[in-house]
Amino acid sequence: MGRFRIRRNTAVAVFVVTLLSLPGPVLAQKDPLEACDAATRARLVFLESRLDAVRPHERWWWEGWMTVFVIGTAFEAVQGATSRDHGAQADEYLGAIESVAGIADLLFDDRVALRGAQASSSMPAQNGEQCAKRLEVAEKELAAAAEQAQDRYGWSEHLINLAVSGGHTAIVAGAFGDRTRGATSFAVNEVVSELQVWTEPSRPIGDWNDYRSTFGEARTASAKREQWQWIAGPTGLGVRYSF
Repeated sequence: MGRFRIRRNTAVAVFVVTLLSLPGPVLAQKDPLEACDAATRARLVFLESRLDAVRPHERWWWEGWMTVFVIGTAFEAVQGATSRDHGAQADEYLGAIESVAGIADLLFDDRVALRGAQASSSMPAQNGEQCAKRLEVAEKELAAAAEQAQDRYGWSEHLINLAVSGGHTAIVAGAFGDRTRGATSFAVNEVVSELQVWTEPSRPIGDWNDYRSTFGEARTASAKREQWQWIAGPTGLGVRYSF
């Protein structure tokens, strides 16, 4: 009987500890935006939820292309090292360099959508001034993410990729006389570079438009990126001018 009572008491204690360790009900949690006025709170909820929603898609895109470029760098470097044909060697080594450029682009280009709402959600919102600052950051983050997604519709990225692909072809076909290989490399480079550009999630564009149509114009000025930027892409390095 004593052993039964001990076991029962132990079971009750474990049950109580387990209950205490569980997260409290949602209704009991403090609203981090309760100090903000209703209009600011509504804007923040919209902005931060949209930024967080696109983040996993941007991460999948980033990791997928990083995998492609890492494998491409290794494969083409090995192919170049083992080939006895000078034209093929040049083609493979150029491809490896371009894959390295793609890796550099992913590592060093500041893609806002990868951060989600971290920049704003980590800020305090305990009074009106803090709420306004948090809203300013959230608006600038979504505006910048939309601007980056909009780059696919400009000419600069596509023109740079075209120029680099043409340079690759000129080296292989012109310097080494392998026109067939040069033409094939041009086609592959263009397909890869355009796929990377067009497969990046474009949702921030629609989210930013939805925000302005729902709440009117942004309370703060949209973030402006530098006009001249050094960029690294899947087919090489270049300069981008935004206007």
